[in-house]
Amino acid sequence: MTVKTTISEKDFPVILSNYDLGEYRGFKTFANGAGQTTLLLETGKGEFVLRYYENRTDAHVDFEVELFNFLHSKNYPVPAIIKNRSGEFLSKYENKPYIIIEFIEGEHGKNPNDFFDTVQAAEVVKVVAQLHNLTKDYQPDYFSSREPYDVEYCWREFQKKHPHLVETEKGKWFKEELNKLEFPADMPKGLCHADLNYGNFLFKNGKVVAVLDFDMSFYTHVIHDVASLLYWWTSPIKDGFNERRASFIVHEYCKHHGLNESEKAHIYDALKLIILLGVSWSEEGDFEEIKKAIERLNGVGRDEFYKKIFSQNKNMKLIVLYGPPAAGKYTIAKAVAEKTGYKLFHNHLTIDLLKSVFEFGTPDFFRLSQKMRLDIFEQAAKEGIPGVIFTFVYEKPSDDGFIKQLIECVEGNGGKVFFIQIYCEKEELLKRVKEESRKQFHKVKSEEGLLKTLADGNQTSSIDFVDSKKIDSTHLSVEQTVSTVLSIIEKE
Repeated sequence: MTVKTTISEKDFPVILSNYDLGEYRGFKTFANGAGQTTLLLETGKGEFVLRYYENRTDAHVDFEVELFNFLHSKNYPVPAIIKNRSGEFLSKYENKPYIIIEFIEGEHGKNPNDFFDTVQAAEVVKVVAQLHNLTKDYQPDYFSSREPYDVEYCWREFQKKHPHLVETEKGKWFKEELNKLEFPADMPKGLCHADLNYGNFLFKNGKVVAVLDFDMSFYTHVIHDVASLLYWWTSPIKDGFNERRASFIVHEYCKHHGLNESEKAHIYDALKLIILLGVSWSEEGDFEEIKKAIERLNGVGRDEFYKKIFSQNKNMKLIVLYGPPAAGKYTIAKAVAEKTGYKLFHNHLTIDLLKSVFEFGTPDFFRLSQKMRLDIFEQAAKEGIPGVIFTFVYEKPSDDGFIKQLIECVEGNGGKVFFIQIYCEKEELLKRVKEESRKQFHKVKSEEGLLKTLADGNQTSSIDFVDSKKIDSTHLSVEQTVSTVLSIIEKE
C-alpha cells in the first residue's frame, strides 16, 4: 500500500458489505499515493475507489462529501461518491470514516519539472479557474472543520512541530517572515483545492476528466490556489520559480477567472506562505533548503515579482501556417503579412542559412534550426512585437516536442499562438510544386521530390493537441485563401 494504514485485505469484504457493489475480488494500490489510505477495490460490479481516513474527523470528511456532491451536480470533473445501503455517503469502520468513490479511467498529469507541457498546464489552470467560478462565496456546511492554512495556523504548527526552535534564530527568522505577509481583507474568497500537484489531475484525450484529492481543500482567498499552481508547476523549489512559466500560468488563469489588482499584487505573499507551510510540516533537516527558497523570493520582492509575471508587454500573435510542401504557405503568408503589417518568418529562413554550413537532415541541423526559431520567437514575444507569421512543414509525431516548446516560449511571455493548417488535394500539390516561385529557395521543385518527401514522413496530419483551423486551398485562389486566413485572425 502507498501509505501507512491500519486496515488490511481481510477488512475489505466487511467494508464492502455495507454497499450494493457485489462481492470483493481483489485490490490494487495507486502509483500516486495520498495522505489517506486510497485503494482500488475490484468487485463483482466493477472497480471502485476506497478512501479510508486514518486521521480525519467525521466533520472533515463531511465537508469533502458535500463539496464533491455540489461540484458533481455542476458537471465539474470530480468522481461521484457512492451511497451505502443506508443511503449515506459517509460510512465508518473501526471508528474511522471512509467513502467509496467511482473509479474514473485516465492518466495522471506529467511532472512539469521533467517537461513543461503548455497544453496540459493550460487545461489544469482552466479547471482550477472553473472551480473558483463555481464556488465563489460558497461555504459547505462543515467548512469551519477545515484548517485555514493561514499565517496563524502556520505559526501554530511550527510551534508544535519544532518547539525547540521557537526561541532560536531559526524560529525568529520564521516568525519575522510570517509577519511580512500581507493579505488584504477585501480580496475575494472561495473554495480552494490547495494541493494542485500534477498527480491530482486525471487526463484522457488531452482533457482533465477528474480532479482528485480534496483532502486539503478549504475556504480562503482564491489566490492561494493560484500560488499553489506556481508552487507545483513553475519549477522545483530548490531552483526557484520559472518566470516564463509563472507568467504563462497567471495569464491562462485570467482568461477564465479575472484577478483584481490587489490579488495580483499578493500572489507573492500566498506563494511565500505555501513555502513556509513546508517548514511547519517538514523535519528540521528541510529548513535550510526552504529558507533559501524564501530568500530568493525576498531578493525579487513583491513589486518586482508582480512586474515579472504580469508583464505589460503587448500580446504578440504568432500565426503558424503549416502543411505539406507546395500547399501555398509562403505565398499566402507573404500576402497576409502585407495586409496586416506582421513580420514574415518563413520556413526556409533558417533552413537555407544552415544548409550553407550543415548537411540537411542531420541531428545538429534540426537542433540548431529549432533553437534559432525558438529564441527568435521568445524574444519577439518579450518585446511585444504585434505579430509574426511562421510557415512550417509539420511532421507527426517528430515535431510535437517543438510545437509544445514553441507554445511555451511565446505564451509564457504573454503572446498567443494560432495554428492554421493549409492543405490541398495531392493532384494540386503535384501541380504547384513546379511553379516558378518555388525556385528562389531550396524547396522541393519536382513531382518526384515531392512524392519522396511525402512518403518519407507524415506531413499531411493536423496538430491534434492544439486548436487548429483548417483551410482546403485546392479550389481557392490565393486571394480567397488570404481572406479566409485574415477572417480567422480577426475573430481571434
